[in-house]
Amino acid sequence: MKSRRSDELVQICVDSKESFDVIGVSELWSSEQSKILTNIDISGYKFYDTSATSQNGGGGLYIKTNLTSRSCNDLNLICNGFETIWVEIDNKNSKNLLFCCTFRHPGADIETFISHFRIILPKLLNKQVFIMGDF
Repeated sequence: MKSRRSDELVQICVDSKESFDVIGVSELWSSEQSKILTNIDISGYKFYDTSATSQNGGGGLYIKTNLTSRSCNDLNLICNGFETIWVEIDNKNSKNLLFCCTFRHPGADIETFISHFRIILPKLLNKQVFIMGDF
């Protein structure tokens, strides 16, 4: 399923003079179709996503295909209050890069959300960490 917003995202990437290595998107759903959007291809990017437990939510990361990347399944989480997707990118010159895109549902328990990040904190050491999303 595609939406007008997804077409706009693709067009921004095509028209931009900047080259983004990572693009994070959250709340991957379409109010018109009430379905999770998981098939939005952007040329030159690999897409990693996590679905949601409801009609809204979810997160996704577009990573440039020239970068060596992989999903971090031990960090990804889908629960009633929020979803996270984590992707690690190899960095030969320094620490590996770790990107997270998250969506915390309105009204979801903030303590549960914070607790999740406290639990996984030891796994984030020795990496450069970037967290984005709607939380």
